[in-house]
Formats: sequence, structure tokens, C-alpha cells
Amino acid sequence: MSENTSKILLTEAHYLPPTAWMKLIKDYPVICFDTSAHFIKASYRNRCHILSANGILPLSVPLVHGREQRNTLGNVKISYEMAWQKNHWMTLTSAYRRSAYFEYFEDMVAPLYHTHYDTLMEFNLAALTVVFKILGLKPEIRFTNDYIEPNTAGYADFRNMITPKNSTPLDYTFQPYNQVFSDRFPFMENLSIIDMIFNKGKFDLAEI
Repeated sequence: MSENTSKILLTEAHYLPPTAWMKLIKDYPVICFDTSAHFIKASYRNRCHILSANGILPLSVPLVHGREQRNTLGNVKISYEMAWQKNHWMTLTSAYRRSAYFEYFEDMVAPLYHTHYDTLMEFNLAALTVVFKILGLKPEIRFTNDYIEPNTAGYADFRNMITPKNSTPLDYTFQPYNQVFSDRFPFMENLSIIDMIFNKGKFDLAEI
């Protein structure tokens, strides 16, 4: 048994996570989501990056109290003061309707944007469930009951390691794939996994 597979991956739940996070989880059969720490702004927890006709575009889930959110990760509330779900789905449709596999997975992804979720954790887990189902992944999912200190035995702690400012802490390299706007831009790496799914279809995580 390798060092990785003998440990539990300790991480946060991201919104349609970047490919770096997906590349990370492939080596861990057990994923433990941190629900006890406090929310940190400017993270992938409520943001994902896609490729639009104008380049890389962030999609952000608005939160109750916005940047002043002080709840633990399991209790961060989503704000519905604006029609963010409608906007996100329209943006995804506009960006990927010409992709090779959008029509294959549209009916699996669309319900995420037509269902009310109270908390960010609830929404992120629903989105991850869709991603795992598309890719045929069945990791064991656990959640923290209390805060787990860094360097706790038995855990591979990657909390706050993959962020928009530090997206490849392990010096990952990514295998290029055809993207919708490849005629306008060079290959854009480490976008949301949804970019790779819509453009490439079902694939093995070793292909990232």
C-alpha cells in the first residue's frame, strides 16, 4: 500500500473544482471534507474558472454577508438576492454549447442550477456528486466533526493548498485537450473540471 492510499485526503469542497484538485484526489480512496474551519475568501470554495469567448471567466456563488462570512465551512449560506444560478447556467451554456459533449451531460448538470441549496457545502457536494457520476468515481466521502490540526497522523492535509493564487502547489503539469475556443487561445490549463468534461467526455483521471 502506498503512502497516499494509506492516508485520508483532508481538503475542502470546491465549486466544480479545478483539474489540479481532481488530479490530487485520484491517489486517495478516502476524502474527508473539512467542515469545521472558517470560510476563507478568494478561494475555489465558491468560485470556478471556465473558458469563454473572451478568455478565462470566473463564476462565483454569492454568499450571505459576502466577504464578511464568519461561519464554519459547513454552515456558509448561499445568497439568492441575485439570480446567480440562472446567470451561471446561461454562461455555461453559452461557453460550452458547441463543445463535443455538452449535450451528453447537459441534463445531468442543469439541475444544479434549478435547485435551491441553503448552504455552499450542500451545493458543492451536489456538484461533486454529478462530476463523480460522470467520471465513474466512487471515493469514500467523510466529513470532519471537529477541527483537525495540521500534521495529524493518518491524514494528507491539503486544505487551502489549491487556490486561485496557488493552483498547482505540487508543480503539476497538465495534458492538453481540445477546448471550444482553441482557435482563439492557447491551451488554458487548470480550469474547472467541467471544461474538460464538456470538451473531452468521460475520461480517466490519469489523463489530466
